[in-house]
Amino acid sequence: RIALNQDRKQWIARRAAELVENYESIILDASTTAFYMASYLKNHKGLTIFTNGIEVAFRLAENHSHKVVLLGGMLRSETASLVGQFGQGMFGGARATKAFLSCTGWSSMLELMDDDLLEAQLKKDLADAAESVILLADSSKFDRQGVAVFMPLSQVSMVITDDQISPTHLVQLRNTSMQ
Repeated sequence: RIALNQDRKQWIARRAAELVENYESIILDASTTAFYMASYLKNHKGLTIFTNGIEVAFRLAENHSHKVVLLGGMLRSETASLVGQFGQGMFGGARATKAFLSCTGWSSMLELMDDDLLEAQLKKDLADAAESVILLADSSKFDRQGVAVFMPLSQVSMVITDDQISPTHLVQLRNTSMQ
């Protein structure tokens, strides 16, 4: 996963990191784009970051001014993520200003999908704990579907993608009324 569309994901990650302010509370999922984004957050100060990504957490912890909250759960070794009922409710009422989430693909109704049922449920919880959701999706995601829906595109505040997105998909995004 780390090598797929690496340049595109790094570009998206850099743009996403530019949206983060010092001392902000944010959520990052366990996606490879979030992993790259963690590198671009190393010069930020005092962030509180919630994540279910083990590699993401390690990278974020390199900056000792950050508070990194690793959400618990069952280990998905293929994604180095923690998912499942043990991670649910970990927020305990905590909120974040922004959630940066990725997806596996889209349903025909323009709903965000993941390829794992437990990951999809956790992403729904992550989105619910944030004031706004920013979707990090390289253009390859627009031609795929997942197995479980975690939120409609209409609940996304912003989509960051690359310049390889097809004109058809770009029109679909622009015609969807996002928050």
